[in-house]
Amino acid sequence: MSSQSMEEPAGEQPLTALEALHSTPSRRYLSPAPIPDDVLWAILDAAIRGPSGGNTQPWGWVVVTDQEVKDRVAAWYRVNWEAAYGSRRDEILSAEVSPGGLTPRGFLGAEHLAHHIQEAPVWVFPVLRGAADATSPRVGSSIYGAVQQLCLAARAYGIGTSLTTL
Repeated sequence: MSSQSMEEPAGEQPLTALEALHSTPSRRYLSPAPIPDDVLWAILDAAIRGPSGGNTQPWGWVVVTDQEVKDRVAAWYRVNWEAAYGSRRDEILSAEVSPGGLTPRGFLGAEHLAHHIQEAPVWVFPVLRGAADATSPRVGSSIYGAVQQLCLAARAYGIGTSLTTL
């Protein structure tokens, strides 16, 4: 990935909205190339403009670039990966019908991410303010649009993203 300024998204021609929508899957083999600050700010600027319940945009973003923090959290991530999926590797890879929703190919991608997540140059955690105390199971959905906009903006700059719940 090359350094790009905010005005120069990846590629010679800007992506149309439909091209971006059709080409923004989860990427689990992520480049360790640094992301320039102006590009990161542009991506976050697009994300904060996402739709939300009541159009209140009650969110914040935790951006992690510190390698020591990523290494520490990645170790916890791998413990959870092992408990949820890694310990069932042979079962999942040999099953005709995927147990737990992972295809063998999907499993291998998720396994790669689990073993290399700390190599991603930037982690962005969306935080929906007030969600921890909420009683409605729907309150968390207010951030979904913003997260999708973050993924689409990253795609416009040639940067892959992956959502993970571990």
